Amino acid sequence: MSAGRAESRKVRLKGGGLEGLEQTVLECAPRACTARATGEAEEVLFVVAGEGELWLNGERHALEPETGVNLGPGQEYELHTGGSGPMRTAVFRPPGSPAAAYYPDGTLAYPGTPTLTT
Repeated sequence: MSAGRAESRKVRLKGGGLEGLEQTVLECAPRACTARATGEAEEVLFVVAGEGELWLNGERHALEPETGVNLGPGQEYELHTGGSGPMRTAVFRPPGSPAAAYYPDGTLAYPGTPTLTT
């Protein structure tokens, strides 16, 4: 399996005391996976297109369009796509929050992000 590409852009929300959210769009190719860690902040995942699985705490959870998942701080997880097409997922988190993403061989996908600790 291989990792998909990720593009990152920031979204600003006004009002309600929010300074804004950072949005990352992950697009993973069919039969690909990406390993991630939430770091010190929560993340909210929202599947925009495609299907796959979220692997978290030894359990597999089905993902399909319009599925949302709230992940707490310190969570390590993997996103796996099915074979029918790519999966596009929007990830929302507080701005400036560290996150880590890895290729299946354990190589850090985005240099400069924190590493997973086990």
